[in-house]
Amino acid sequence: MPNTPTEHARIRIVAINAAGTAHDESDGDFTIGPAGHPDIGITAIVAPTGRVDTSEAVRPQANVWNYGIINTGFTAWFMMSDTTTDVEFYRRSVTVAGLQPGRGSTLEFPEWPGSTIEGPYATLCSLAVVDDTNPANDTMSGSFVVSSTPLWPEGWKEVEQMPLLLSNKPVKRGGWLAYNETNGMIYAGKGYKTCDFYFYNMKLDRWGQLESIPLQEEGRNKPPRKGCKGVSDGQNYIYMTKGNNTLGFWRYDIAGDTWERMTGVPEGPRRKKVKGGTDLVYVVKNDTSWVYLLKGYKTEFYKYDVKNNTWTPLQNVPWGTREKYDKGSFLVYDGENTLYAHQAKYYDRSSAFPYHYMFKYDLRGDSWYAHDTLRGMPLYGLHSGRIKKKKSKDGGSGIWYDHYIYALKGGNTQQFFKCDVSQDSWYELDTVPTNGSTGRKKRVKYGADIVFAKNAFWALKGNKTLEFWRYGIRPGSVLSEPEFLSRYGVAGKVTVRPGWNFEVRPNPLSSGGVVGYSVPYPVAVSARLYDAMGRLVRTVATDREVSGTGFIRLKTENLAAGVYVLRLDAGTVLTRNFKLVIR
Repeated sequence: MPNTPTEHARIRIVAINAAGTAHDESDGDFTIGPAGHPDIGITAIVAPTGRVDTSEAVRPQANVWNYGIINTGFTAWFMMSDTTTDVEFYRRSVTVAGLQPGRGSTLEFPEWPGSTIEGPYATLCSLAVVDDTNPANDTMSGSFVVSSTPLWPEGWKEVEQMPLLLSNKPVKRGGWLAYNETNGMIYAGKGYKTCDFYFYNMKLDRWGQLESIPLQEEGRNKPPRKGCKGVSDGQNYIYMTKGNNTLGFWRYDIAGDTWERMTGVPEGPRRKKVKGGTDLVYVVKNDTSWVYLLKGYKTEFYKYDVKNNTWTPLQNVPWGTREKYDKGSFLVYDGENTLYAHQAKYYDRSSAFPYHYMFKYDLRGDSWYAHDTLRGMPLYGLHSGRIKKKKSKDGGSGIWYDHYIYALKGGNTQQFFKCDVSQDSWYELDTVPTNGSTGRKKRVKYGADIVFAKNAFWALKGNKTLEFWRYGIRPGSVLSEPEFLSRYGVAGKVTVRPGWNFEVRPNPLSSGGVVGYSVPYPVAVSARLYDAMGRLVRTVATDREVSGTGFIRLKTENLAAGVYVLRLDAGTVLTRNFKLVIR
Protein backbone atom coordinates (compact mmCIF):
# COMPACT_ATOMS: atom_id res chain seq x y z
CA MET A 1 0.00 0.00 0.00
CA PRO A 2 1.53 3.38 -0.93
CA ASN A 3 2.26 5.82 1.81
CA THR A 4 -0.26 8.63 2.37
CA PRO A 5 1.39 12.08 2.29
CA THR A 6 1.18 13.84 5.63
CA GLU A 7 2.03 17.23 7.01
CA HIS A 8 3.25 18.12 10.48
CA ALA A 9 1.91 21.42 11.83
CA ARG A 10 1.14 23.27 15.00
CA ILE A 11 -2.45 24.42 15.49
CA ARG A 12 -2.93 27.71 17.22
CA ILE A 13 -6.38 28.02 18.82
CA VAL A 14 -7.27 31.63 19.39
CA ALA A 15 -10.45 32.49 21.28
CA ILE A 16 -11.54 36.10 21.30
CA ASN A 17 -13.81 37.45 23.99
CA ALA A 18 -16.41 40.19 23.53
CA ALA A 19 -13.95 42.84 24.70
CA GLY A 20 -11.61 41.92 21.85
CA THR A 21 -8.91 40.24 23.96
CA ALA A 22 -7.24 37.20 22.35
CA HIS A 23 -6.26 34.11 24.37
CA ASP A 24 -3.91 31.45 23.00
CA GLU A 25 -5.49 28.12 23.91
CA SER A 26 -3.14 25.99 21.77
CA ASP A 27 -2.44 22.49 22.97
CA GLY A 28 0.58 20.91 21.28
CA ASP A 29 1.42 19.65 17.81
CA PHE A 30 -0.86 17.79 15.45
CA THR A 31 -0.37 15.65 12.32
CA ILE A 32 -2.98 16.23 9.61
CA GLY A 33 -3.92 14.02 6.70
CA PRO A 34 -3.66 14.49 2.93
CA ALA A 35 -1.83 17.65 1.92
CA GLY A 36 -4.23 20.39 0.86
CA HIS A 37 -5.50 23.82 1.66
CA PRO A 38 -8.02 23.90 4.54
CA ASP A 39 -10.45 26.84 4.62
CA ILE A 40 -13.44 26.63 6.93
CA GLY A 41 -15.45 29.84 7.34
CA ILE A 42 -18.39 31.06 9.41
CA THR A 43 -21.25 32.27 7.23
CA ALA A 44 -23.83 33.29 9.86
CA ILE A 45 -24.68 33.36 13.52
CA VAL A 46 -28.15 31.84 13.48
CA ALA A 47 -29.08 32.15 17.17
CA PRO A 48 -29.44 34.05 19.35
CA THR A 49 -30.29 37.11 17.24
CA GLY A 50 -32.91 39.82 17.40
CA ARG A 51 -34.99 39.91 20.58
CA VAL A 52 -34.92 37.18 23.21
CA ASP A 53 -37.51 37.15 25.96
CA THR A 54 -36.30 37.23 29.55
CA SER A 55 -35.42 33.75 30.86
CA GLU A 56 -36.03 32.27 27.40
CA ALA A 57 -33.75 29.25 26.84
CA VAL A 58 -31.60 29.55 23.71
CA ARG A 59 -29.49 27.01 21.85
CA PRO A 60 -26.70 28.97 20.12
CA GLN A 61 -26.24 28.06 16.45
CA ALA A 62 -23.84 29.08 13.68
CA ASN A 63 -23.52 28.18 10.01
CA VAL A 64 -20.13 27.16 8.62
CA TRP A 65 -18.87 26.28 5.13
CA ASN A 66 -15.86 24.37 3.78
CA TYR A 67 -14.33 26.59 1.10
CA GLY A 68 -11.25 24.34 0.83
CA ILE A 69 -10.46 21.29 -1.26
CA ILE A 70 -10.12 18.61 1.45
CA ASN A 71 -12.29 17.06 4.11
CA THR A 72 -11.40 19.07 7.23
CA GLY A 73 -12.00 18.68 10.95
CA PHE A 74 -12.08 21.62 13.35
CA THR A 75 -13.27 22.95 16.68
CA ALA A 76 -15.80 25.79 16.99
CA TRP A 77 -16.26 28.06 20.00
CA PHE A 78 -19.29 30.19 20.88
CA MET A 79 -19.08 33.03 23.42
CA MET A 80 -21.65 35.48 24.80
CA SER A 81 -21.11 38.55 26.93
CA ASP A 82 -23.06 41.42 28.49
CA THR A 83 -22.13 44.52 26.48
CA THR A 84 -23.01 46.78 29.41
CA THR A 85 -20.43 45.20 31.74
CA ASP A 86 -18.17 43.42 29.19
CA VAL A 87 -18.48 40.27 31.31
CA GLU A 88 -18.37 37.01 29.40
CA PHE A 89 -20.92 34.54 30.79
CA TYR A 90 -21.04 31.78 28.15
CA ARG A 91 -18.20 29.85 26.45
CA ARG A 92 -18.83 26.46 24.88
CA SER A 93 -17.29 24.45 22.06
CA VAL A 94 -18.15 21.67 19.65
CA THR A 95 -15.79 19.51 17.59
CA VAL A 96 -16.50 18.51 14.00
CA ALA A 97 -14.64 15.37 12.87
CA GLY A 98 -14.81 16.33 9.21
CA LEU A 99 -16.65 18.58 6.77
CA GLN A 100 -16.59 17.77 3.06
CA PRO A 101 -15.34 20.45 0.63
CA GLY A 102 -18.13 22.56 -0.85
CA ARG A 103 -20.47 21.63 2.00
CA GLY A 104 -21.98 23.57 4.86
CA SER A 105 -23.27 22.71 8.30
CA THR A 106 -25.25 24.27 11.14
CA LEU A 107 -23.42 23.88 14.44
CA GLU A 108 -25.43 23.61 17.66
CA PHE A 109 -23.87 24.47 21.00
CA PRO A 110 -25.07 23.56 24.51
CA GLU A 111 -28.23 25.34 25.62
CA TRP A 112 -28.05 28.66 27.44
CA PRO A 113 -30.88 28.97 30.05
CA GLY A 114 -31.40 32.67 29.39
CA SER A 115 -31.15 35.80 31.48
CA THR A 116 -33.54 37.86 33.59
CA ILE A 117 -31.45 41.00 32.99
CA GLU A 118 -32.75 43.12 30.10
CA GLY A 119 -30.35 44.82 27.73
CA PRO A 120 -27.97 44.31 24.79
CA TYR A 121 -25.72 41.26 24.55
CA ALA A 122 -22.82 40.33 22.24
CA THR A 123 -22.09 37.01 20.54
CA LEU A 124 -18.84 35.72 19.04
CA CYS A 125 -18.14 32.52 17.16
CA SER A 126 -14.55 31.44 16.36
CA LEU A 127 -13.02 28.43 14.64
CA ALA A 128 -9.81 26.53 15.33
CA VAL A 129 -8.64 25.03 12.02
CA VAL A 130 -5.19 23.52 11.33
CA ASP A 131 -3.25 25.69 8.83
CA ASP A 132 -6.39 27.55 7.70
CA THR A 133 -5.51 29.53 4.59
CA ASN A 134 -8.09 32.27 5.26
CA PRO A 135 -8.16 33.19 8.97
CA ALA A 136 -10.30 36.26 8.21
CA ASN A 137 -13.47 34.15 8.00
CA ASP A 138 -12.74 32.17 11.18
CA THR A 139 -14.52 34.63 13.47
CA MET A 140 -17.89 36.37 13.40
CA SER A 141 -19.57 38.62 15.92
CA GLY A 142 -23.22 39.44 16.45
CA SER A 143 -25.69 40.81 18.95
CA PHE A 144 -29.12 40.33 20.47
CA VAL A 145 -31.34 42.01 23.03
CA VAL A 146 -32.97 40.48 26.09
CA SER A 147 -36.28 42.12 26.95
CA SER A 148 -39.56 41.20 28.58
CA THR A 149 -42.83 41.04 26.69
CA PRO A 150 -45.55 43.15 28.31
CA LEU A 151 -49.03 41.72 28.86
CA TRP A 152 -51.30 44.38 27.42
CA PRO A 153 -55.02 44.63 28.20
CA GLU A 154 -56.98 42.84 25.47
CA GLY A 155 -58.74 44.82 22.77
CA TRP A 156 -58.25 48.24 21.20
CA LYS A 157 -56.78 51.13 23.16
CA GLU A 158 -55.43 54.43 21.89
CA VAL A 159 -51.87 55.14 23.00
CA GLU A 160 -49.70 58.25 22.64
CA GLN A 161 -50.33 60.17 19.43
CA MET A 162 -47.66 60.52 16.79
CA PRO A 163 -45.93 63.91 17.23
CA LEU A 164 -47.22 66.88 15.28
CA LEU A 165 -43.76 68.42 14.73
CA LEU A 166 -41.77 69.05 12.62
CA SER A 167 -44.25 69.55 9.81
CA ASN A 168 -47.32 70.40 11.93
CA LYS A 169 -49.23 67.90 9.76
CA PRO A 170 -51.18 64.72 10.65
CA VAL A 171 -50.82 61.30 8.97
CA LYS A 172 -52.14 60.93 5.47
CA ARG A 173 -51.16 59.14 2.23
CA GLY A 174 -47.69 57.63 2.53
CA GLY A 175 -47.89 56.90 6.27
CA TRP A 176 -46.33 53.59 7.34
CA LEU A 177 -45.00 51.50 10.26
CA ALA A 178 -42.07 49.06 10.57
CA TYR A 179 -41.05 47.02 13.62
CA ASN A 180 -37.39 46.37 14.39
CA GLU A 181 -37.05 43.26 16.52
CA THR A 182 -33.49 43.82 17.72
CA ASN A 183 -34.12 47.04 19.62
CA GLY A 184 -37.87 46.55 20.08
CA MET A 185 -38.80 49.87 18.46
CA ILE A 186 -41.49 50.75 15.93
CA TYR A 187 -40.44 53.17 13.18
CA ALA A 188 -42.91 55.37 11.37
CA GLY A 189 -43.21 57.77 8.47
CA LYS A 190 -46.01 60.31 8.39
CA GLY A 191 -46.45 60.71 4.64
CA TYR A 192 -48.65 63.68 3.64
CA LYS A 193 -45.78 65.33 1.72
CA THR A 194 -43.70 65.58 4.91
CA CYS A 195 -40.23 64.23 5.73
CA ASP A 196 -41.15 63.54 9.38
CA PHE A 197 -39.66 60.31 10.72
CA TYR A 198 -40.04 58.83 14.23
CA PHE A 199 -39.54 55.85 16.51
CA TYR A 200 -41.99 54.59 19.15
CA ASN A 201 -41.00 52.97 22.47
CA MET A 202 -43.81 50.57 23.43
CA LYS A 203 -42.83 50.18 27.07
CA LEU A 204 -42.61 53.92 27.71
CA ASP A 205 -45.49 54.79 25.36
CA ARG A 206 -43.32 57.55 23.91
CA TRP A 207 -42.41 58.79 20.45
CA GLY A 208 -39.00 60.14 19.52
CA GLN A 209 -37.96 62.21 16.52
CA LEU A 210 -35.29 60.92 14.10
CA GLU A 211 -33.32 62.28 11.16
CA SER A 212 -35.80 63.54 8.59
CA ILE A 213 -36.32 61.64 5.34
CA PRO A 214 -34.28 63.37 2.59
CA LEU A 215 -36.33 65.75 0.49
CA GLN A 216 -34.39 65.69 -2.77
CA GLU A 217 -35.37 63.06 -5.33
CA GLU A 218 -34.44 62.95 -9.01
CA GLY A 219 -33.29 66.57 -8.93
CA ARG A 220 -36.50 67.88 -7.39
CA ASN A 221 -38.05 68.35 -3.97
CA LYS A 222 -40.18 65.21 -3.65
CA PRO A 223 -41.27 64.39 -0.07
CA PRO A 224 -42.93 61.04 0.76
CA ARG A 225 -46.52 60.60 -0.37
CA LYS A 226 -48.72 57.77 -1.69
CA GLY A 227 -46.59 54.74 -2.48
CA CYS A 228 -44.21 55.45 0.40
CA LYS A 229 -43.74 52.24 2.42
CA GLY A 230 -41.08 51.00 4.83
CA VAL A 231 -39.87 47.63 6.10
CA SER A 232 -37.25 46.63 8.69
CA ASP A 233 -34.60 43.95 8.32
CA GLY A 234 -35.19 43.25 12.02
CA GLN A 235 -31.68 44.32 12.96
CA ASN A 236 -29.84 47.29 11.46
CA TYR A 237 -31.78 48.95 8.65
CA ILE A 238 -35.12 50.24 7.41
CA TYR A 239 -35.77 50.08 3.65
CA MET A 240 -38.23 52.55 2.14
CA THR A 241 -39.81 53.49 -1.17
CA LYS A 242 -40.51 57.21 -1.31
CA GLY A 243 -43.51 56.94 -3.61
CA ASN A 244 -44.98 60.23 -4.78
CA ASN A 245 -44.54 59.18 -8.42
CA THR A 246 -40.76 58.69 -8.04
CA LEU A 247 -38.41 55.70 -8.19
CA GLY A 248 -36.72 56.65 -4.93
CA PHE A 249 -35.53 53.77 -2.72
CA TRP A 250 -33.75 54.55 0.56
CA ARG A 251 -32.07 52.81 3.49
CA TYR A 252 -32.07 54.14 7.04
CA ASP A 253 -29.17 53.16 9.31
CA ILE A 254 -30.63 52.71 12.80
CA ALA A 255 -27.31 52.96 14.67
CA GLY A 256 -26.10 56.02 12.74
CA ASP A 257 -29.50 57.76 12.38
CA THR A 258 -28.67 58.42 8.72
CA TRP A 259 -30.35 57.93 5.35
CA GLU A 260 -28.68 56.57 2.21
CA ARG A 261 -30.12 56.51 -1.30
CA MET A 262 -29.97 53.03 -2.84
CA THR A 263 -30.48 51.90 -6.43
CA GLY A 264 -33.86 53.22 -7.51
CA VAL A 265 -36.89 51.04 -8.22
CA PRO A 266 -36.85 49.92 -11.89
CA GLU A 267 -39.05 51.99 -14.15
CA GLY A 268 -40.24 48.77 -15.79
CA PRO A 269 -41.57 48.05 -19.28
CA ARG A 270 -44.49 50.45 -18.81
CA ARG A 271 -42.20 53.27 -17.66
CA LYS A 272 -44.25 53.74 -14.49
CA LYS A 273 -43.04 55.21 -11.21
CA VAL A 274 -44.08 54.20 -7.68
CA LYS A 275 -47.61 55.14 -6.63
CA GLY A 276 -50.32 54.02 -4.22
CA GLY A 277 -50.82 50.26 -3.85
CA THR A 278 -47.13 49.67 -3.12
CA ASP A 279 -45.92 47.39 -0.32
CA LEU A 280 -42.65 45.78 0.83
CA VAL A 281 -41.61 42.67 2.77
CA TYR A 282 -38.14 41.62 3.94
CA VAL A 283 -37.15 38.01 3.26
CA VAL A 284 -34.06 35.97 4.10
CA LYS A 285 -33.77 33.01 1.74
CA ASN A 286 -30.80 30.61 1.61
CA ASP A 287 -28.71 33.03 3.70
CA THR A 288 -29.40 35.84 1.20
CA SER A 289 -31.46 38.91 2.12
CA TRP A 290 -34.09 40.35 -0.21
CA VAL A 291 -36.74 43.07 -0.21
CA TYR A 292 -39.78 41.99 -2.26
CA LEU A 293 -41.71 44.87 -3.81
CA LEU A 294 -45.32 45.03 -4.94
CA LYS A 295 -45.06 48.16 -7.12
CA GLY A 296 -48.24 50.19 -7.17
CA TYR A 297 -50.34 50.72 -9.01
CA LYS A 298 -50.16 48.18 -11.85
CA THR A 299 -48.95 44.58 -11.42
CA GLU A 300 -45.14 44.87 -11.52
CA PHE A 301 -43.26 42.76 -8.98
CA TYR A 302 -39.55 42.90 -8.07
CA LYS A 303 -36.98 41.69 -5.58
CA TYR A 304 -34.04 43.73 -4.30
CA ASP A 305 -30.71 42.07 -3.49
CA VAL A 306 -29.63 43.74 -0.23
CA LYS A 307 -25.97 42.71 -0.51
CA ASN A 308 -25.44 43.78 -4.14
CA ASN A 309 -27.86 46.74 -4.20
CA THR A 310 -29.57 45.46 -7.35
CA TRP A 311 -33.13 44.81 -8.50
CA THR A 312 -34.50 41.76 -10.34
CA PRO A 313 -37.85 41.83 -12.17
CA LEU A 314 -40.16 38.93 -11.33
CA GLN A 315 -43.34 37.48 -12.78
CA ASN A 316 -46.15 40.03 -12.61
CA VAL A 317 -48.69 39.72 -9.82
CA PRO A 318 -51.91 37.91 -10.84
CA TRP A 319 -55.08 39.99 -10.68
CA GLY A 320 -58.84 39.62 -10.57
CA THR A 321 -61.13 41.76 -12.69
CA ARG A 322 -58.69 44.65 -13.21
CA GLU A 323 -54.94 44.62 -13.90
CA LYS A 324 -54.33 47.16 -11.17
CA TYR A 325 -53.17 47.11 -7.54
CA ASP A 326 -54.76 50.28 -6.27
CA LYS A 327 -54.32 52.14 -2.99
CA GLY A 328 -54.93 49.82 -0.03
CA SER A 329 -53.39 46.73 -1.67
CA PHE A 330 -50.79 45.01 0.48
CA LEU A 331 -48.17 42.25 0.61
CA VAL A 332 -47.74 39.78 3.52
CA TYR A 333 -44.87 37.35 4.26
CA ASP A 334 -45.56 34.21 6.32
CA GLY A 335 -41.96 33.99 7.59
CA GLU A 336 -41.34 30.75 5.71
CA ASN A 337 -41.90 30.16 1.99
CA THR A 338 -44.99 32.12 0.97
CA LEU A 339 -46.06 35.68 0.16
CA TYR A 340 -49.69 36.83 -0.12
CA ALA A 341 -50.75 39.75 -2.34
CA HIS A 342 -54.13 41.27 -1.46
CA GLN A 343 -55.78 43.31 -4.23
CA ALA A 344 -57.83 46.23 -2.93
CA LYS A 345 -60.94 47.72 -4.51
CA TYR A 346 -61.72 44.93 -7.01
CA TYR A 347 -63.76 41.78 -6.29
CA ASP A 348 -65.66 38.92 -7.88
CA ARG A 349 -69.02 40.40 -8.80
CA SER A 350 -70.47 37.00 -9.71
CA SER A 351 -70.48 35.84 -6.09
CA ALA A 352 -73.51 36.39 -3.88
CA PHE A 353 -71.15 36.68 -0.90
CA PRO A 354 -68.33 38.73 -2.49
CA TYR A 355 -64.66 38.78 -1.53
CA HIS A 356 -61.64 40.66 -2.79
CA TYR A 357 -58.87 38.79 -4.59
CA MET A 358 -55.71 37.42 -2.93
CA PHE A 359 -52.84 35.54 -4.56
CA LYS A 360 -50.07 33.21 -3.32
CA TYR A 361 -46.37 33.40 -4.19
CA ASP A 362 -43.87 30.55 -3.78
CA LEU A 363 -40.51 31.91 -2.61
CA ARG A 364 -38.74 28.61 -3.31
CA GLY A 365 -39.50 28.79 -7.02
CA ASP A 366 -39.96 32.58 -7.24
CA SER A 367 -43.32 32.16 -8.95
CA TRP A 368 -47.01 32.76 -8.36
CA TYR A 369 -49.29 29.78 -7.80
CA ALA A 370 -51.15 29.42 -11.10
CA HIS A 371 -54.32 27.78 -9.79
CA ASP A 372 -54.50 28.79 -6.15
CA THR A 373 -56.41 32.08 -6.00
CA LEU A 374 -57.53 32.78 -2.44
CA ARG A 375 -60.39 34.84 -1.11
CA GLY A 376 -59.42 38.28 0.09
CA MET A 377 -61.32 40.25 2.73
CA PRO A 378 -65.13 39.99 2.60
CA LEU A 379 -66.93 43.07 1.38
CA TYR A 380 -69.59 42.79 4.08
CA GLY A 381 -68.70 43.79 7.63
CA LEU A 382 -69.69 45.90 10.62
CA HIS A 383 -69.95 49.63 9.99
CA SER A 384 -71.48 52.07 12.48
CA GLY A 385 -73.25 49.19 14.23
CA ARG A 386 -74.75 47.82 11.02
CA ILE A 387 -73.65 45.41 8.32
CA LYS A 388 -72.62 47.19 5.14
CA LYS A 389 -70.88 46.36 1.89
CA LYS A 390 -67.53 48.18 1.85
CA LYS A 391 -64.51 47.71 -0.39
CA SER A 392 -60.95 47.57 0.87
CA LYS A 393 -59.38 50.84 -0.22
CA ASP A 394 -56.83 53.44 0.85
CA GLY A 395 -55.53 52.48 4.30
CA GLY A 396 -55.91 48.75 3.72
CA SER A 397 -52.92 46.97 5.29
CA GLY A 398 -52.00 43.52 6.57
CA ILE A 399 -49.47 41.66 8.72
CA TRP A 400 -48.68 38.01 9.48
CA TYR A 401 -48.85 36.63 13.01
CA ASP A 402 -48.93 33.04 14.28
CA HIS A 403 -50.19 31.35 11.08
CA TYR A 404 -52.79 34.02 10.26
CA ILE A 405 -53.09 37.25 8.29
CA TYR A 406 -54.52 40.21 10.22
CA ALA A 407 -55.75 43.12 8.15
CA LEU A 408 -57.37 46.54 8.29
CA LYS A 409 -59.86 47.09 5.48
CA GLY A 410 -59.27 50.84 5.22
CA GLY A 411 -61.59 52.73 2.88
CA ASN A 412 -62.99 54.82 5.76
CA THR A 413 -64.17 51.74 7.69
CA GLN A 414 -63.54 50.35 11.19
CA GLN A 415 -63.21 46.76 10.02
CA PHE A 416 -60.44 44.47 11.30
CA PHE A 417 -60.17 40.91 9.95
CA LYS A 418 -58.27 37.68 10.54
CA CYS A 419 -57.59 35.21 7.73
CA ASP A 420 -56.91 31.50 8.14
CA VAL A 421 -55.11 30.86 4.85
CA SER A 422 -55.11 27.10 5.41
CA GLN A 423 -58.94 27.14 5.34
CA ASP A 424 -59.28 30.12 2.95
CA SER A 425 -61.56 31.78 5.52
CA TRP A 426 -61.84 35.29 6.96
CA TYR A 427 -63.28 36.28 10.37
CA GLU A 428 -64.12 39.78 11.50
CA LEU A 429 -62.58 40.86 14.83
CA ASP A 430 -63.29 43.83 17.11
CA THR A 431 -63.76 46.98 15.08
CA VAL A 432 -61.35 49.88 15.47
CA PRO A 433 -63.03 52.57 17.63
CA THR A 434 -64.11 55.62 15.67
CA ASN A 435 -63.76 58.12 18.52
CA GLY A 436 -60.25 58.85 19.69
CA SER A 437 -58.15 61.79 20.82
CA THR A 438 -58.93 63.63 17.58
CA GLY A 439 -62.32 64.41 19.11
CA ARG A 440 -64.28 63.48 16.00
CA LYS A 441 -65.44 60.27 14.37
CA LYS A 442 -62.45 59.11 12.40
CA ARG A 443 -62.24 55.71 10.73
CA VAL A 444 -59.30 53.96 9.08
CA LYS A 445 -58.33 55.61 5.83
CA TYR A 446 -55.32 56.81 3.81
CA GLY A 447 -52.03 56.66 5.73
CA ALA A 448 -53.11 53.75 7.94
CA ASP A 449 -50.80 50.81 8.58
CA ILE A 450 -50.46 47.89 11.01
CA VAL A 451 -47.60 45.88 12.55
CA PHE A 452 -47.35 43.18 15.21
CA ALA A 453 -44.90 43.50 18.12
CA LYS A 454 -44.76 42.10 21.65
CA ASN A 455 -48.20 40.53 21.98
CA ALA A 456 -50.06 43.37 20.32
CA PHE A 457 -51.02 44.87 16.99
CA TRP A 458 -50.11 48.54 16.55
CA ALA A 459 -51.97 50.67 14.03
CA LEU A 460 -51.95 54.15 12.58
CA LYS A 461 -55.49 55.22 11.78
CA GLY A 462 -54.35 57.74 9.16
CA ASN A 463 -57.25 59.83 7.81
CA LYS A 464 -55.57 63.16 8.67
CA THR A 465 -55.20 62.22 12.34
CA LEU A 466 -52.24 61.50 14.63
CA GLU A 467 -54.08 58.63 16.32
CA PHE A 468 -52.06 55.50 17.17
CA TRP A 469 -53.81 52.39 18.50
CA ARG A 470 -52.85 49.13 20.19
CA TYR A 471 -54.81 45.87 19.97
CA GLY A 472 -53.68 43.65 22.85
CA ILE A 473 -53.96 39.88 22.68
CA ARG A 474 -53.35 37.10 25.14
CA PRO A 475 -49.93 35.51 24.41
CA GLY A 476 -50.29 31.99 23.02
CA SER A 477 -54.05 32.36 23.29
CA VAL A 478 -55.13 28.89 22.19
CA LEU A 479 -58.40 28.26 24.03
CA SER A 480 -58.83 24.85 25.57
CA GLU A 481 -61.46 22.71 23.88
CA PRO A 482 -64.08 21.49 26.38
CA GLU A 483 -65.42 18.03 25.64
CA PHE A 484 -68.65 19.51 24.30
CA LEU A 485 -66.79 21.51 21.65
CA SER A 486 -64.84 18.49 20.44
CA ARG A 487 -67.91 16.27 20.52
CA TYR A 488 -69.72 18.56 18.12
CA GLY A 489 -66.74 18.86 15.81
CA VAL A 490 -66.15 22.56 16.33
CA ALA A 491 -62.39 22.13 16.15
CA GLY A 492 -62.56 20.03 12.99
CA LYS A 493 -62.53 21.06 9.35
CA VAL A 494 -65.75 22.40 7.86
CA THR A 495 -67.26 20.88 4.76
CA VAL A 496 -68.65 23.71 2.65
CA ARG A 497 -71.31 23.09 0.04
CA PRO A 498 -70.82 25.24 -3.08
CA GLY A 499 -73.09 28.27 -3.00
CA TRP A 500 -73.76 27.99 0.76
CA ASN A 501 -71.89 30.39 3.04
CA PHE A 502 -72.40 31.14 6.72
CA GLU A 503 -70.10 33.30 8.88
CA VAL A 504 -70.22 34.79 12.38
CA ARG A 505 -68.74 38.27 12.85
CA PRO A 506 -66.97 39.50 14.86
CA ASN A 507 -65.39 36.64 16.81
CA PRO A 508 -64.42 37.17 19.64
CA LEU A 509 -67.32 39.51 20.37
CA SER A 510 -68.37 41.67 23.28
CA SER A 511 -71.51 43.55 22.32
CA GLY A 512 -73.33 41.34 19.89
CA GLY A 513 -72.66 40.36 16.31
CA VAL A 514 -74.28 38.87 13.24
CA VAL A 515 -74.61 35.58 11.38
CA GLY A 516 -74.04 36.37 7.72
CA TYR A 517 -75.49 34.03 5.11
CA SER A 518 -75.50 33.50 1.37
CA VAL A 519 -77.78 30.71 0.10
CA PRO A 520 -78.68 29.67 -3.47
CA TYR A 521 -82.39 29.20 -2.71
CA PRO A 522 -84.83 29.87 0.19
CA VAL A 523 -84.30 27.69 3.26
CA ALA A 524 -85.44 27.57 6.90
CA VAL A 525 -82.55 28.38 9.26
CA SER A 526 -82.39 27.61 12.97
CA ALA A 527 -79.58 28.89 15.22
CA ARG A 528 -79.05 28.03 18.89
CA LEU A 529 -76.32 29.09 21.31
CA TYR A 530 -74.86 26.58 23.82
CA ASP A 531 -72.39 27.06 26.64
CA ALA A 532 -69.21 24.95 27.03
CA MET A 533 -71.14 22.32 29.03
CA GLY A 534 -73.61 21.81 26.18
CA ARG A 535 -76.53 23.66 27.79
CA LEU A 536 -78.82 25.72 25.58
CA VAL A 537 -78.51 29.37 26.67
CA ARG A 538 -80.22 31.24 23.82
CA THR A 539 -82.31 30.57 20.74
CA VAL A 540 -81.18 32.96 18.03
CA ALA A 541 -83.58 31.84 15.30
CA THR A 542 -86.16 29.07 14.80
CA ASP A 543 -87.00 27.96 11.25
CA ARG A 544 -86.45 31.47 9.98
CA GLU A 545 -86.80 31.51 6.19
CA VAL A 546 -83.90 33.22 4.46
CA SER A 547 -82.92 33.66 0.82
CA GLY A 548 -80.12 35.29 -1.13
CA THR A 549 -77.65 37.25 1.02
CA GLY A 550 -78.40 38.73 4.43
CA PHE A 551 -77.80 38.71 8.16
CA ILE A 552 -79.34 37.43 11.36
CA ARG A 553 -78.69 39.51 14.46
CA LEU A 554 -76.82 37.70 17.26
CA LYS A 555 -77.56 39.20 20.69
CA THR A 556 -75.20 38.40 23.57
CA GLU A 557 -76.34 40.75 26.34
CA ASN A 558 -76.53 39.24 29.86
CA LEU A 559 -74.28 36.33 28.84
CA ALA A 560 -71.17 35.63 30.91
CA ALA A 561 -67.77 35.87 29.25
CA GLY A 562 -66.49 32.52 28.02
CA VAL A 563 -66.53 29.96 25.22
CA TYR A 564 -69.83 29.09 23.49
CA VAL A 565 -71.03 27.08 20.49
CA LEU A 566 -73.49 28.39 17.91
CA ARG A 567 -75.23 25.48 16.15
CA LEU A 568 -76.74 26.46 12.82
CA ASP A 569 -79.07 24.21 10.80
CA ALA A 570 -80.08 25.14 7.26
CA GLY A 571 -83.04 22.84 6.64
CA THR A 572 -81.69 19.37 5.90
CA VAL A 573 -78.91 20.76 3.69
CA LEU A 574 -76.16 21.33 6.23
CA THR A 575 -75.30 21.86 9.88
CA ARG A 576 -72.49 24.15 11.03
CA ASN A 577 -71.04 24.63 14.53
CA PHE A 578 -69.18 27.86 15.32
CA LYS A 579 -66.99 28.28 18.38
CA LEU A 580 -67.63 31.77 19.81
CA VAL A 581 -65.71 33.69 22.43
CA ILE A 582 -67.70 36.26 24.38
CA ARG A 583 -65.74 38.83 26.34
